[in-house]
Amino acid sequence: MKARLSFAAVFGLAALALSTTGGAAFGPTAAPTSASQIHVVVRGTDGALWHKWFDTATNTWRWESLNGFPTSDATIVSSATGQLDVFVRGKDNALWHKTWSGGWGAWGSIGGVLAGEPAAVISSPGVIDVFAQGADGGLWDSHFDARGQQWVNLGGRLTSAPVAVSSSEGQADAFVRGADGAVWRAMVIGATSLAHQWEPVGGRIIGSPAAVAVSGQLDVFVEGADAAMWWASKIGATNWNWSPLGGRLSASPWAAATGSGTTTPLVLVRGTDRQLWQWDGTWRGLGGSLAFRPTAATLNGAVHAFVQGADDALWHEWGSGNWENLGGQLTRPPCGAPANPWGYTLCGGSFVYAPPANFCSVFFCLASFWSSANGYVAQCYDGAFSHSGGQPGDCADHLGEFRPLWGA
Repeated sequence: MKARLSFAAVFGLAALALSTTGGAAFGPTAAPTSASQIHVVVRGTDGALWHKWFDTATNTWRWESLNGFPTSDATIVSSATGQLDVFVRGKDNALWHKTWSGGWGAWGSIGGVLAGEPAAVISSPGVIDVFAQGADGGLWDSHFDARGQQWVNLGGRLTSAPVAVSSSEGQADAFVRGADGAVWRAMVIGATSLAHQWEPVGGRIIGSPAAVAVSGQLDVFVEGADAAMWWASKIGATNWNWSPLGGRLSASPWAAATGSGTTTPLVLVRGTDRQLWQWDGTWRGLGGSLAFRPTAATLNGAVHAFVQGADDALWHEWGSGNWENLGGQLTRPPCGAPANPWGYTLCGGSFVYAPPANFCSVFFCLASFWSSANGYVAQCYDGAFSHSGGQPGDCADHLGEFRPLWGA
């Protein structure tokens, strides 16, 4: 089976989903689980969602079709009982849901109108929050609890898909890149009261943030405007503290918790050499050849990475540079970019700072595209393309900057 990169994994003490983040990059979400298997969900070239899992009893990988025809990659959470809940955006742009509890149920529509990929998290037993960018550009929460499901409009204006974590019992947190290019945190508090509020985290970032909650501390990792990695952290009601970590990134980072007992954050990134790099206090190269952003989760205290390789197969890295080819032939989605001879997409890669002279014969450009060329090429919210991406006031008269254009 040939498969398009859009997968979720549940293994050991984690579940994760690798998904396109609003067309801007590939990005995962992670959540706890008590399962002892690895579960990977991908979109096949037939348009259906496929499930690949590792059976520890037989020490083999297996495939099955989950059917459905999603227009986003999956996000997945698992309860303490081992139930899996998978969420995707359907062809009608609504949120769709499928559950495994001893067997897979039917797909069901949750409604809504999504502009990007969802991100799910369990904040307390029986409570799931699924965050997504709505058609209005704001953040919406599909909240599930003992009373059923309801939609909550959290407002804001996003320029990345959300990343979801739970910082404490009964609280779900979504981190996004706002229209100002900074990181923002939306908090949904309480299983039934659904109080919510926004908090500025700050910074000026490229792509999507990554977040992890470890030992009572929230940690956010981003690719800064300088293409290096930056770290913001806080405990409780303290202020966010930003620190530069160096490095040179070519995609947004992904964070996970590592260690048993006391856990610490570990971050995986794709470097400018397109290899996998790890930060856990120091930088270390893990090799490989990545097409897009990595994703990771923790099994018995050890972090496992899953990536789309340069050969478009699915690869698994664990244990300080041990690599395993999981097979498949993952296609590269156009992500909504016009067909063009340069291979530009809206789904991840490197920034385009020097477009060809005939760029605007293919892409719809602002009148100031060539006269204001002090940034990377970016798409505005009204669909036009600017050459001032990442700069203050970019797309100011065109509803703001929406997302970068990416090159190989």
